Amino acid sequence: MFLTQKHLVIQEIDKVLADYPEHPYQAAFSIEELRQKLVTHVLKHIPAECMVTEIEQKQLKKPNSLFLTKEQRLRIDVLIRGSILHLLRENADWIGHRIHQANN
Repeated sequence: MFLTQKHLVIQEIDKVLADYPEHPYQAAFSIEELRQKLVTHVLKHIPAECMVTEIEQKQLKKPNSLFLTKEQRLRIDVLIRGSILHLLRENADWIGHRIHQANN
């Protein structure tokens, strides 16, 4: 089974979110709909040089892993952090309502 670009992005999102406080960041992105928006947003804006094609994946000696350079990881990290802030601002009222509902 190949590790897809989407799986790589999800792994990186998990790492980044671990650095953020539980409220509101982790709570907000525990909402499946918002988490999917984050994954989609990051995938849509990921730099071209970080994209790995299926052919390139098959050529890897370890097909279950994708290797990114330190620079590529940093670019994705910055993209994820920017996407988190963008989506929180864009969906603030909806997130507040959903978190409030979950707490009651």
